[in-house]
Parts: sequence; structure tokens; C-alpha cells
Amino acid sequence: MEMEQALLDAVPFNRTLGIEVVAVTANEVTLRLPLRPELTNHVGTMHAAAQFALGEAASGALNFLIFGEQLAQVVPLAKTAQIEYRRPSHGDLIARGEMGDEALQQVRAAFAKERRAKFSTAVALYAASDPTTIVTVVTVEWVILKRP
Repeated sequence: MEMEQALLDAVPFNRTLGIEVVAVTANEVTLRLPLRPELTNHVGTMHAAAQFALGEAASGALNFLIFGEQLAQVVPLAKTAQIEYRRPSHGDLIARGEMGDEALQQVRAAFAKERRAKFSTAVALYAASDPTTIVTVVTVEWVILKRP
């Protein structure tokens, strides 16, 4: 888990927010964002920007699953993003992003052939107290470039 947390910490804003790595498997990344007073909005729920940041961080962490140790050789850039708020977020949030084996292989193959690749993923955010109900969905399209 040390490498995964280092990857997350490579983005200073993730450290500022206090995003934590919960689990990383071959196909899934799970992150947590504890609710703190400075992350709330005017009605006391998790601020929309904090929710987006958590979803984008989980989506970005999928680059680790795709490239692993080769991640230092690529530059992942968010190209577009979309967010759908479904329910108020009263408490800590959990984000889960996943990619199937076929999708992982497609991105790797495109990058090997073209020295760049694109992929899009939807990340579901859940209340930590209710991991079955989706609170927010963040979809991010990434462009992966070869580091100069």
C-alpha cells in the first residue's frame, strides 16, 4: 500500500484534502475522504468540489493499475470530466474506480502503439455509512502521453 499512497500523495491537493487509500486490487481502486468542517458546504454536507476531487483522484489512481511501475514514464492528463450528484453526502465518502482486464489491455496496447492513449472511467462515491447507495458519480476522460 506504500506505493499506492505515494502515488496519491504525488498530487499535493490530495494531501491537502486528506484523501486516503483504502484498497488497490488488480482492477479496482478504493479511496476515502473523511468529512471535516473545512470540507463542508452551506448546508453541512460534503462540498461539491471535494466530492469531485475525490472522484477525480480515484479515476487518476487507475493509471497505476494500467501502467504500474512504468507510471514514471507517462503523463496522465484529465481531458474532460462530468459529475452527477445524486444524494446529499452526510459524512465520510468512499470512492471506487474500476477497469476490467480488457479495458486495461486496450489502454496499454494503444499506448504501446501510439505513445499516447485515452480512456474514460466512471467512479462511484458512496457514504462510508452506506456502501450500497451511490451518492455521486464522477466520470473522467484521461489522455496519457509519453513523458519527454
